[in-house]
Amino acid sequence: MYFHISPTKLSGVLSPSIPRSAKADGEPLFPRICVSPTVSQCMLSKHWVDFINIGLYVYSTDCSAVDCWKVVDSKWTDEKWILGSAKFEFKTFLSPAILSRLHNKWRRHLKKNNFTGIISFVPPSFHLDWLKKQKPPKIIEKFW
Repeated sequence: MYFHISPTKLSGVLSPSIPRSAKADGEPLFPRICVSPTVSQCMLSKHWVDFINIGLYVYSTDCSAVDCWKVVDSKWTDEKWILGSAKFEFKTFLSPAILSRLHNKWRRHLKKNNFTGIISFVPPSFHLDWLKKQKPPKIIEKFW
């Protein structure tokens, strides 16, 4: 099972597209659906802090996926790509309130560990370890 998160409510069947951040992140510019084996890994790859005022929709699929390439954080996110259309099931919505509480905890954790608070300078492994320790909404608890 793989997960996909989006700030947009999506229909049940997703089609590959070029991620908006691909060019800026130096990733390949071809259509795909980015997925990860856990929701916390999706959040790490999606820079979840950018969405605290919008919220994030969580989807899952049992479709097969291929290994990605030229994705810097894939060592931590275990990102895979689905290259064709795929059926996804809506799991839950991580509301702005949920993400804000998580963000406040994250900022306190950064301060406690002497980080400046600029998320891009925090080692991904440190960020993922912290995310995995957070209590997620019950509906996605076992997939966190």
